[in-house]
Amino acid sequence: MQRERNKILFLKPFFYILIPGLIASSAFDLPAFAQAYPTKTIQLIVPFPPGGSTDLTGRVVGKYLSKKWGQTISVVNKSGAGGTTGVVFALQSKNDGYTMLMHVISAGTLNPAIESKLPYKWDEPTLIARTNISPLVFIVKTESPWKNLKELMEDVKKDPTRFKYGTSGLGGPSTFSIAQLLEAAGVDPTKVARVVLQGGAPTVTAVAGGHVDFASQNLSEVISLIEAKRIRGLAVTTSQRVKQLPDIPTSKEAGFEGFNLVGWNGVAGPPNLPNYVIKKWDEAIKEAMKDRTFIEEMERIGADPDYLGPKDFKAVLEEQYKSALKFAERLGLRK
Repeated sequence: MQRERNKILFLKPFFYILIPGLIASSAFDLPAFAQAYPTKTIQLIVPFPPGGSTDLTGRVVGKYLSKKWGQTISVVNKSGAGGTTGVVFALQSKNDGYTMLMHVISAGTLNPAIESKLPYKWDEPTLIARTNISPLVFIVKTESPWKNLKELMEDVKKDPTRFKYGTSGLGGPSTFSIAQLLEAAGVDPTKVARVVLQGGAPTVTAVAGGHVDFASQNLSEVISLIEAKRIRGLAVTTSQRVKQLPDIPTSKEAGFEGFNLVGWNGVAGPPNLPNYVIKKWDEAIKEAMKDRTFIEEMERIGADPDYLGPKDFKAVLEEQYKSALKFAERLGLRK
């Protein structure tokens, strides 16, 4: 009996040495696995059809990361329901970093502000990094009498019901940015007629043709007609003038600092994405901001590279969502 007890006591020290060894072995597996990511093709979901600003942005991001990581980043367009179809697909995918989302302002904050029964919440995706912003440009017809924003807003204040503005979609950035501007000018946004057109190009064309008095559209959608002198830009919503249109003042310079909504794109993923995936994407997007080719390709499609990391990205979206919710209720858009 004593011999058996001694045998047990003799084995105990080895048992305690063995267990930490196993624990250490497990601990080293995760960093090795994380360091290897990605090891196969990644799907980057774009919740809109090919050719739009989000699709073009996703392809620039995918091209850069494919080269950097040596793995294919496949842009997959899953359009429908104003971006909801693609977002829901991404959110319901396995959270292993191999199905990611090219997120965008409309699907990210504006749709959730309008649709109370949307099948996802604004903060449900794992928000990783903002890749770029897309300035909105306030435009009027070139032959219009207004040479600056103050002149126009003074006329609008006299009789808002005489004016109508174009917007690319009920929940698009243009709807909310125009509401911002009118409120900043002391005008009830509901008094000005809203004409909903199917997309950015028809909206800009409607301004050029005089079918609506003004609009606020993405930079990429207005450049060609501004250069052709068919429309006139009165302000951009960014805090600094944009390189492509250096003669157009910022909203602050124009006297309406509250007119500051900007479009954005960013990378997100399904809920509860592993930290090593978040870190890998975040660091790569941050590094892209220093890559000359990446910057040039983004600027070519009318997008300004503008990085925000996970914490700041989420904070900006929260503020934007709250503002959009306020305007959605005020404009009677909340469903």
